[in-house]
Amino acid sequence: MVSGAVALVVGVLVYLAGRDAVYSQWIPAVPAIAGTLSFGSAGDWLPSLAHVVGFSLLSAALLPLSARTTACVAWCSVDVAFEVGQHAQITPMLSAWLTQSRVAKPAADALDLYFTHGTFDPRDLLACLAGAVLAVAILQL
Repeated sequence: MVSGAVALVVGVLVYLAGRDAVYSQWIPAVPAIAGTLSFGSAGDWLPSLAHVVGFSLLSAALLPLSARTTACVAWCSVDVAFEVGQHAQITPMLSAWLTQSRVAKPAADALDLYFTHGTFDPRDLLACLAGAVLAVAILQL
């Protein structure tokens, strides 16, 4: 469980201290520490890896041994779906669907903002897969 929390802290740290002070929908900007750490090019994909590792390990801690790998696969799938939703060929269809869906308006608007303002990056897909593999490896220890 501690490993999962550490992974999430690393991911948040990239957003808070490794990038410019830009507003993120779920992580507020803290201008005083923005840009104070350098993660190099890893800062582009590290949050994706950290998200899958962190939430996989936290979820696995709450599940029986037989279901722990399933948590890793599930979080990887969620993250991959959110990444693919940012692809230029997918976003317009997804945005149109969210606009007309029965999803609660605040949730639909938040998701639409995420997909339309996000940037698809194949490295994030690889990071999600690597995060799931890493989480399974940690669980095997």
